[in-house]
Amino acid sequence: MRRPLLMTVLAFASLGGAATPYRSVDLTLTQGTGDFTVRAMASASPTLGARTPSVRDGVASVRAVHQVGDWTVGVSPKLPLALTVRHETGTLTLDLRGLTLTAASVNHEVGDLHVTLPSGPLSASIVNGQGNVSITAPATVGVSATVSVTRGHVRVADREVANGLNVTGTYRTPNYATSKHHVKLSIVVNEGDVDLR
Repeated sequence: MRRPLLMTVLAFASLGGAATPYRSVDLTLTQGTGDFTVRAMASASPTLGARTPSVRDGVASVRAVHQVGDWTVGVSPKLPLALTVRHETGTLTLDLRGLTLTAASVNHEVGDLHVTLPSGPLSASIVNGQGNVSITAPATVGVSATVSVTRGHVRVADREVANGLNVTGTYRTPNYATSKHHVKLSIVVNEGDVDLR
C-alpha cells in the first residue's frame, strides 16, 4: 500500500546570497488617507514582492505603507499569514476569503470597516474609532465577538441585540454551537454600529 507523500511548502528569502526558508508571513499594512482594500489574490507573492524579507523562526516579516489615495493590496493565499492592518481615514474593506490567517489585528481610525471572514478558525482584534463595523462570516463559521461600543448599536444576524451608550457584551452568531470553525473577535468601537452576519 502506497502512503501519500506529505509536503510542507516552503518559500525562500535570499539573504546575502543564501536562501532562508519561511513557512508563514507576518504582514503589516499601513494606509493613511483613502479607501483601502485587502483581498486574496492567487498570483500575489507571499511577501508582496519583497526580495529579502526579514526571516526569523520560519516567519517572513513584511511591511508596506501607502500614505494618500485609494489602495488595493492582493495577498497571497499560498502560506499562513498573521495580518496587521492600520488605516487612518476612509473605507476599509478586508475580504479575507481564501486566506489562512494565524492572527489578525485591525486598527482603523475614521470610516466604515467591512470584513468578510475566512472559512477557517481565527482570533482577531478590531479597533474602530468612528464608523460602522460590518462582519460577514461564511455559513460554516460561527462567530463569538466581545464587543465594546461607546455609542452605537450591535446587531447579530440582522437583529438588534444592544444599543445606546457604553454597550459591552459577548455576542454569538446563531450557528456558533453547530459550526465547523469558530472565529473569536474582540471589537472596540468609539462611535458607530457593529453588525455580525
